[in-house]
Amino acid sequence: MITLQQALLIAVFYFLILNPWFTMAANQLRNPVCVGIFIGIIMGDPVQGTILGGMIQTMNMAPTTVGNTITMDLQMASFIAIPLAMAANLETEVVMAIAVPFTVIGAFLQPLCRSLNQFGIVLSDKAAEKGNTRMFYFISLFFQPIVQFPIYFGLMFSVLFWGQGAMNSILAAIPE
Repeated sequence: MITLQQALLIAVFYFLILNPWFTMAANQLRNPVCVGIFIGIIMGDPVQGTILGGMIQTMNMAPTTVGNTITMDLQMASFIAIPLAMAANLETEVVMAIAVPFTVIGAFLQPLCRSLNQFGIVLSDKAAEKGNTRMFYFISLFFQPIVQFPIYFGLMFSVLFWGQGAMNSILAAIPE
């Protein structure tokens, strides 16, 4: 069972990992095996978190980016599959069955957030035209995280805290 505190911590960590202003210097933190260590610490078993992250990391052997669009979101898969698998005490092989659908869902969320971020460009252009440097810097630094927080944090928290029952039902329906 994922507790409220665990769901909150993991959702905040997910939001931070996806923001470039936080991980510019440490891009490797986005890898599932690295994420797995921290999720494992939050869930109480860093070794199992690392193992599950390593399983998800193997999906990174084939995908490529097309332009700036991702084909699969390994971060979302990691942040959902690892804690749910650890909470349900599932075998490591089952984590892939949980992770794969979320790689696709996450691949649709990033273009959505990028589209919403276009409003920040318009606002920063207007601030620049008026010579309002304070507003320009504020929008440049904080608009993207403000737009992304409800999407990334809200989705992750909802799935982790309220989606456990649905995940157990889906896993029960999958044949051995």
